[in-house]
Amino acid sequence: MSKVRFLWVGGVVFLCDGVIFYGLAFLGLKIEFARAFALIIAVQLTFIGHRVFALNVANGLNLRIALLRHQLASGLGAFINFTLFSVIFYFSDSQNLAFIVAVLCTTLVNFMLAAYWVHNT
Repeated sequence: MSKVRFLWVGGVVFLCDGVIFYGLAFLGLKIEFARAFALIIAVQLTFIGHRVFALNVANGLNLRIALLRHQLASGLGAFINFTLFSVIFYFSDSQNLAFIVAVLCTTLVNFMLAAYWVHNT
């Protein structure tokens, strides 16, 4: 059940991420900066969604420790996401393809880290 909730949270955050990213790009912010800013917000939304809803660990691991682990794991995820996005966008010139591939690959990494490290005591 936690996998379904994890994916549900991921889907909601994906939509938020997309709205922020495309909104900032539409407003004229350089693509790389729009991606970075949207990713920062998505990381924080993901932590809240996973901790409270998806993994139901609000009373488990200390909040500060879990948040620190989440930030470290998200740093790795952000590096993967931003690198994939930049490389795919550079070679394909398709921001849609770059966005979708980067988010899907990062989702797998984030699930593994969240389920087995970030929120585990």
